[in-house]
Amino acid sequence: MANNRRFFNEYFEIEVRRAMNFLEHRDRLEPSKNSDMNFGLAMIDIDNFKHINDTCGHLVGDKVLKQVIKILKRNIFSRDVLCRYGGDEFTLILTKTSSCGILKAAEKIKKEIDEHKFDFCVDHESQHVTISMGLVNFDEVLNKKGEAILKLVDDRLLRAKSYGRNRVVYNDDA
Repeated sequence: MANNRRFFNEYFEIEVRRAMNFLEHRDRLEPSKNSDMNFGLAMIDIDNFKHINDTCGHLVGDKVLKQVIKILKRNIFSRDVLCRYGGDEFTLILTKTSSCGILKAAEKIKKEIDEHKFDFCVDHESQHVTISMGLVNFDEVLNKKGEAILKLVDDRLLRAKSYGRNRVVYNDDA
């Protein structure tokens, strides 16, 4: 399974402090790739998950959650942190990755879930499941505290859902 929300809250604050500390002291450090200190935060929601639970039952909903987690884990590095944020929402901290790499990973995850044939149960055919995702990367939130970063990523998730779901919103222009 994925880590829980409490673990996320603790780890996320550590990651924000680590990146801020790097920025504060980078002039005194040996030159290295800036992407080593970059991180992305994704907030992921399974589209229409309540409908799955209501029509197929919670056991089927649990199967969908497990399949989504399996796809998420298959598409991230072991250094990245996946957490169940609540219900059908997940957070994903992508570490030591360029801004471009963060977006590519998010789009790849969305595409793979969109193309996956979810097996709900013996009585049902394979079903189509999609996700919506809000995404930020550290470069754009340099002067923000953890709560402000979470609000921004949540706002982008809500925008992805309001734009019709099955999409990644990664900037304020989208």
